[in-house]
Amino acid sequence: MDLLSRINRVAFVGPEFLTWLWYHTESVGESFQLPALEAPFEVWFDDRLVVGSTTVNAQENHFRGGHPPTSLEARSALRLGKLATEARLRFVQGSREWSAVIKGADMSYTGVKIPAALSKDDDERFYERMYLLEELETMVTGLFGHFVKIRVSPQWNDETLPNIREWIASVAPPKSDDADDLESGSPRVTIDPTATPRNEEVPPWEDPMERKN
Repeated sequence: MDLLSRINRVAFVGPEFLTWLWYHTESVGESFQLPALEAPFEVWFDDRLVVGSTTVNAQENHFRGGHPPTSLEARSALRLGKLATEARLRFVQGSREWSAVIKGADMSYTGVKIPAALSKDDDERFYERMYLLEELETMVTGLFGHFVKIRVSPQWNDETLPNIREWIASVAPPKSDDADDLESGSPRVTIDPTATPRNEEVPPWEDPMERKN
């Protein structure tokens, strides 16, 4: 098997990681403690999110502005079997904050922002910035490593994956009375999360969030 084929076989891991992190921050908690870091830190999904499939030429849903992870459209995409393929994340530790867009396909970063350097000297400022970048790397790789341990353990199929499926199906758009709808001038459309089928065009072996029988 050539290198490209081997890479394609595990292309789902990054999107699964982002989807698991999305689930974790909403259902379990935003705070994480890693052995490599002395203090805990929080992870927040920010104003950019891409949800799609790991199959070739699959349609993607791009969300910008506000808080996309809580939007009905994003959650509906998950119910169709899609995964988070790209997201802007904020990492908060005390008064310090980092942010970056993480791409699930290759776990690369773009748009990185780090806390302001406090050193006055140019050389010291440079090394401080490098240290802050290393801390961001430690947080991301630590979270990814934690996810991989869960992913290859019995906990994934026995506990984590069922919890993720339950989380995906749990949120329905809020109901409102007709008077509120008429007053706002924008009637709301309600969707039954259990009635939205998975994307059957995606073969089961290409849908890593689908339990294998």
